Amino acid sequence: MILKTDFQRSGAGDLLKYIRRDRETDRQKVPLRNRTGRALPEEQIEQFVKKSERFGFQRHFIVSPHPDAQFSPQAVGENTREFMEDAFGQQPTTDYVYAVHEDSEIVHSHVAATGTEPELQMARDDLERLRDRAREVFREPDRLKERAPERASAITADAAHDQTRDSDLAETTDSDSTVVEESEREVTPDRDFDRGGGR
Repeated sequence: MILKTDFQRSGAGDLLKYIRRDRETDRQKVPLRNRTGRALPEEQIEQFVKKSERFGFQRHFIVSPHPDAQFSPQAVGENTREFMEDAFGQQPTTDYVYAVHEDSEIVHSHVAATGTEPELQMARDDLERLRDRAREVFREPDRLKERAPERASAITADAAHDQTRDSDLAETTDSDSTVVEESEREVTPDRDFDRGGGR
C-alpha cells in the first residue's frame, strides 16, 4: 500500500481538474464521486470548489494498493470511500471527493478533501496511522497472502520501504511536498501535485 498526501492553503479547483483528467486519452474526464459513491454533476463539483475556497485549505491523497493484491476499479473506489469515512467522516467541516484512475498499470484513487486546517493537518504519526488503516480497509496483507504465500515476508519489507520512502510526507508547513521525478509532475503556481499512481 502506498498512501501519499500533501496539502495547500487554497481552493481545490486546480486539484479537481488534475484528478479528473484521464492521462491515457488526455480528453476524457474521470468521474468524480462523492462520499456516497455517486458521480457528481458539474454543479455539485462547482459547489465543492466554492466550499474549498471558503475554507482556504485542501488536502490531496493518493491511495495505491499493491498490484499483486489485484483490486478491481470498483473495489478501489469502495475501499477508498470506506477509508476516508473512517478517517474523516466524523469531522464536522471535512468533505471529500475522489476519482479512481485506471490509466496506469496500477488502479489507484485520488482524493481531494477540504475543511478547516486543524481538521486536515497531519504529523508523521498521523500519516502512519492512516497508512495502517488503509491496509486494514483494503485487507491488503490478507489478499497478498491469498495470492502468493511467499509474499508474507515481502509485505513487511514493503511496509518498511513505504515508511522510509514517505517519511518526509508529514508536514509542518505548506512548503513541504512529496518527492516526485521531474518528468512526472504537474506544477501549479504554489505547489506540485504528485502524479503517482503507485510504484
